[in-house]
Amino acid sequence: MGKLILKILVGQQAGAEVMLEPGEYTLGSDRNDDLQIADLSVAAGHMQLRLQDNKIEISAKAGDIRTENGVSLDSGDVEWIEIEPLDVINIGVVKIALGAKNAQWATLSKALNAAGESENEKPENSTANSLLGENSKHVDAVMAPLTKHRKRIALATVASAVVLGGFYLIAPARFLLAPQVLSRMVALKLYA
Repeated sequence: MGKLILKILVGQQAGAEVMLEPGEYTLGSDRNDDLQIADLSVAAGHMQLRLQDNKIEISAKAGDIRTENGVSLDSGDVEWIEIEPLDVINIGVVKIALGAKNAQWATLSKALNAAGESENEKPENSTANSLLGENSKHVDAVMAPLTKHRKRIALATVASAVVLGGFYLIAPARFLLAPQVLSRMVALKLYA
């Protein structure tokens, strides 16, 4: 099998790819992981990946793993499961795939785009859903009016800052200074 490419298909780092030699790798969000994935839905030490003897094997460590071909591993499963090249691996909301440089990556992109179109019809944010579960609907309900009126909220915030700032600039010193400071200023004829 030789070297394989790991590509991040969906997630904050979508489009990133790395060439991997045969060996074992830890994938996760921690800086000590061999392959670091920057996403809130990915745990530190989320999964392990083993490339050897013309096989791709995965094992769950600190997070759940699902593949498009039906492999399902729960957090802490220590067994190694063989997967096929270009099988899409779901870790959190991130999707990755492994394959040779000359593999049929275009067919994988078409399948992801078709799946993405049906997912985009849902109004829920997939990151919020994965982190909050059923509570994400409540968050969406609270945030919808805020996002609708964000320009008004920003304008009101700026207006409040200007009014409060003006008050402190215009207000007489006797209202803002401590009485001891004000009496010393009058004695020194710094303030009338």
